[in-house]
Amino acid sequence: MERQIYPYARKVLFKFYPETAHTISMHSLETLASTPLAGRMLQSHLRVDDSRLSQNLFSTHLRFSNPVGLSAGVDKNAQFLRMANMIGAGFHEVGAVTPKPQGGNPKPRIFRYPQYNVMINGLGFNNQGLDAVQQRLMHKHPAAIPVGVNVGKNKWTVNAIDDYIAVVRGLQGHCDYLTINVSSPNTKGLRDLQTVDFLREVVSKTKSLTHNPVLVKLAPDLKVDFAVELAKEAVSAGAAGMVLTNTTLDHRGVDEKHPVAGGLSGRLLESQSEKMLHEVAKELFGKIILIGVGGISEGTGALSRLENGASLIQLYTALVYKGPSVIHEINSWLLHALEVCKFDNVREFIGSNLRK
Repeated sequence: MERQIYPYARKVLFKFYPETAHTISMHSLETLASTPLAGRMLQSHLRVDDSRLSQNLFSTHLRFSNPVGLSAGVDKNAQFLRMANMIGAGFHEVGAVTPKPQGGNPKPRIFRYPQYNVMINGLGFNNQGLDAVQQRLMHKHPAAIPVGVNVGKNKWTVNAIDDYIAVVRGLQGHCDYLTINVSSPNTKGLRDLQTVDFLREVVSKTKSLTHNPVLVKLAPDLKVDFAVELAKEAVSAGAAGMVLTNTTLDHRGVDEKHPVAGGLSGRLLESQSEKMLHEVAKELFGKIILIGVGGISEGTGALSRLENGASLIQLYTALVYKGPSVIHEINSWLLHALEVCKFDNVREFIGSNLRK
């Protein structure tokens, strides 16, 4: 039903500026999720609850009912946790969250390119700040599904480490994991923090403040050897996982002029993101949890990311182009693949290309 409805809904939503369309759709879904009858009905259609998709991950033995989650950016301010559960997500990453509220970069700052199934955004960590997110999570956590928080810095902050510490200290215990974001292309100087010394410091200091697993999110534009080195240093400092990858500044393949400088997400990012995941996994698979994100929109792409070492995957742009039923489609496809391969659990897919 949802797959039949969304093409018509998308025609309407795409008449709005992307941020406006996002706000309309997310609030509408959250309202439905908060309405007992409608919420239960939609959840029964959209969630795929099958023990073969479940995993217990991290030292906290956190249970993920399925491996398909929502990436940071979908819900910047922890407003849509019921929505995430209703549409079938296995987990939900909130943020990026900065210590102080900030409006982000000037508008217009996000554009769709439907002919390529991509978006380019220059949002700049627009969010309501630590206090607002903390208050929401205090009342909503623990949630029906695991909730992570993507941690950023304010654009005016000089000593970035202070911002990461402030957010981790404020949210530890109110979420299930924390992701240090040093890879968004839309905050000036942020990607300069992708150094061995900074990652070693930020991971070790934030890890000492929380019992939650601390992960690091890297950019796809790094040289692969350097990305592997950074990941190894982050793990040595105590990181429990890596999120690979953020959006890319490489806009090749989009044969148009771009009204905004920013990160490209969607289909054209898929191979670049998967390559980095594979190379990092060759060094660290089995030692940490890897989350694959970037260009995934269907079951084959999701399975490929799992086979290349990811225990979990995340979506954003696929929701825009395919609608909320995309999670159901991917999980159903994974179940079919399990039957074809005669596997008992999705864990048997994870890292299978590396074991070969």
